[in-house]
Amino acid sequence: MARESSNSPSDTQPRRIGDGPQPPRRPLLPGWIRLLLYPVFSVLLFLPVVRRLRRNPQTIRLPVIMLTARNDEVDRVVGFEVGADDYVPKPFSPRELVLRVDAILRRTTASAEVGGPQVIALGELVIDVPAHRVEVQGREILLTALEFRLLLDLASRAGRVQSRDSLLERVWGYSPNVETRTVDTHVKRLREKLGAGADQIETVRGVGYRALKS
Repeated sequence: MARESSNSPSDTQPRRIGDGPQPPRRPLLPGWIRLLLYPVFSVLLFLPVVRRLRRNPQTIRLPVIMLTARNDEVDRVVGFEVGADDYVPKPFSPRELVLRVDAILRRTTASAEVGGPQVIALGELVIDVPAHRVEVQGREILLTALEFRLLLDLASRAGRVQSRDSLLERVWGYSPNVETRTVDTHVKRLREKLGAGADQIETVRGVGYRALKS
């Protein structure tokens, strides 16, 4: 299911674009889709769908929420590893789901409108904030919306250690008591994508992560 966007950020309407484990049957047009709610019967069936989204430059930053009856830790970790922005296990109330959707949309909008430097350079890693563009050694790195928010959060506080709890609150909007492996999983994937720029993110053992100043 996709949440449709109009000229007003608060004027949204859900539309069904696919069923079950099959990829969406309607084209994912970034001009009107702001978020994808995906019912997951099996994390393995979810893999090809999210990989297809993340390989397409038009949908790589499309927020995706997994809705599933599976609540095992390994399923949550795999879900986040393959690129989900949130993982909502059953049972959940409609109000909780709406709040989670609104929180992700607010964070996505906030990252696009973030103040401060318009371009952040950390060594060979360059972040163009307004363009949502990341380059390492002049080569563009395609990141998901969540990966971009995570990198931007660290880079905008370069030189200062960020705890896992603070990252969970600012980037994910979660309370500090949520499983902290979520942060570790996403930092690991982010480093893999950054390649030569991965060294700009330092692990502070027992505390969290720090982006290194240039």
